Amino acid sequence: LLLPERFTEEELYMTVAGLSYTGDFRMVVGEDRHKVANIVRPQVDRFRELYRKRLQECAPVLHMSDNVCVQDVGSAGRLAHLIRLPSGIRDRVLTMYNTNQNTRQVEEIMEEMAKSDCSQVVAKAVGQVVAGVDKSQAAKGILTAGLRWGRWSRVGIRR
Repeated sequence: LLLPERFTEEELYMTVAGLSYTGDFRMVVGEDRHKVANIVRPQVDRFRELYRKRLQECAPVLHMSDNVCVQDVGSAGRLAHLIRLPSGIRDRVLTMYNTNQNTRQVEEIMEEMAKSDCSQVVAKAVGQVVAGVDKSQAAKGILTAGLRWGRWSRVGIRR
């Protein structure tokens, strides 16, 4: 859903790995801009092994040959990908898309979404999930660092 009709296998794995950093404010401030590439490039074989079964399940709408992927970007292809979204992401996407709060069936909403490019909605939903986790991790890190600094400074004062 986030990639064009044709893309490389490396672009696929970079997109997948990059999902973990979508909405992560640390990627804007202080992190290496090439972090995802540095993770994926040396480990393409491991990504290939990790995602082999999942890619086989997508075979009706995603074909891979010689490290080039071609996917069905029509409504049937998008619908197939929407159906396979993790439930937490799918629920957010449906909530964002169904803004008028109709009590329509999930299948009806997804079929309507699949008729157009829904990549922005999917990316936003993923970003919201990551940002929520990211902020709680950052807060814990700040608290932990503060406690460590406090202990360190007390030890220094005692000396």
